[in-house]
Amino acid sequence: MIDIYTIASKPYHIADKCRLERNFKYITAYQARPGMILPIIIKESDHSKLIMARWGIESKKEKMATIIGTDRILSNRPYNIWIRNQRCAVPANCFFGINKKQVFLIRLVNPRLFCMGGMFTKTKETEDGKTEYQFILLKTESADILSSNIKEMPVMFSTANMHTWLQSKHISSIMDFADRSGSHWFDFFKVDPKILDEKINDKNLLKPVGVTLQQLKKHKEKLDSIEFEEERANRRSMKH
Repeated sequence: MIDIYTIASKPYHIADKCRLERNFKYITAYQARPGMILPIIIKESDHSKLIMARWGIESKKEKMATIIGTDRILSNRPYNIWIRNQRCAVPANCFFGINKKQVFLIRLVNPRLFCMGGMFTKTKETEDGKTEYQFILLKTESADILSSNIKEMPVMFSTANMHTWLQSKHISSIMDFADRSGSHWFDFFKVDPKILDEKINDKNLLKPVGVTLQQLKKHKEKLDSIEFEEERANRRSMKH
């Protein structure tokens, strides 16, 4: 897993799927990167709210942190506090991994919009009284079907489970999301390594490379013909 993902869904689609108010705007990020201001969803009182936050949390002790493994959060402050009461859901359409200089785009077969688990913090209030936020993504062991290409993946869940993620009070329930992240149905393919260029935000770089249009059409037809169960048996998360 590398620190790039895509969020390009229309605001009304995010609002509908995540059951949010529709009065928000954001700049489409085909290659969302650390330092960018991006949409995240937090729990506020008894409802969920979309806010804009900067990806990456700065601290005096270390450089900006963008992704942290779930195996580290309980033994490290302030993550062991944030995971209990400052979780966020990060809307996404796909994420990326790299293996031997080959970059892979990874997404769900269906639906195209999902959420990644994260944590957020308030940084400061601006001169006009607005609060600024920062967030960090959570990662876990990759799904068995992805393990030959990437070793780690984001903690991820459907928009239908977003409110459960935000409202859970028990650590065991929260960690269960990490265990079940690999149980989705994934589609993945190689993309142009140019996507790693920090100056680029290009929709065309989300297209497969080394695949003809005919092969791509057949691949889509194959996926459309399969009836997928709600969850896939993920061997890496099985305990016995």
